[in-house]
Amino acid sequence: MSSDARINNEPGFILHTYPFKETSVVAEVFTRSHGRVALIARGARRPASMLRGLMQPLPRCCCRGSQG
Repeated sequence: MSSDARINNEPGFILHTYPFKETSVVAEVFTRSHGRVALIARGARRPASMLRGLMQPLPRCCCRGSQG
């Protein structure tokens, strides 16, 4: 995996979210250096998840992940 495929603590904005499988969410995020990317927030739809309220459109977030 190349180093530019990794997203580490990149500030971004959530543009759109949609459900993925039973408990996950796919979030379309716009970042300054990577542009528009789709990230999976695993377990974000669980009732006790701390990510549940953060997965709304347009809040500023700090993104981490890798592109595959």
